[in-house]
Amino acid sequence: KAPPLIGRYVPFAAVAAANCINIPMMRMRELENGITVMDENGNKLGVSKAAARSAIAQVVFSRVAMASPGMGIPPIIMGKLEKKPFLQQYKFMRAPVQVGLVGLCLIFATPMCCALFPQK
Repeated sequence: KAPPLIGRYVPFAAVAAANCINIPMMRMRELENGITVMDENGNKLGVSKAAARSAIAQVVFSRVAMASPGMGIPPIIMGKLEKKPFLQQYKFMRAPVQVGLVGLCLIFATPMCCALFPQK
């Protein structure tokens, strides 16, 4: 009974949930053993489990944020475009247009979300 626009956001919830589970699972060794902490000159200061938790949380946040524009903006635009005569006449163009919109969003979202936290 929900509006069709709500149904278009279900994949975003799935992607966010998958990132919240997959990234910590793939980096479980870092959570268990910690990661190397270095100073600004690259000198090893030690190994920290707290730094690993913080780093993994930052990765999860940036991955979800990276998916947000690509999975949030195209459903709104596609909802409007599908009412236009062009996409009603050429239904086969829906997928390429949607892929193009997602790609356009990722062109900007990926560098911005990588810049949220320091990279090493």
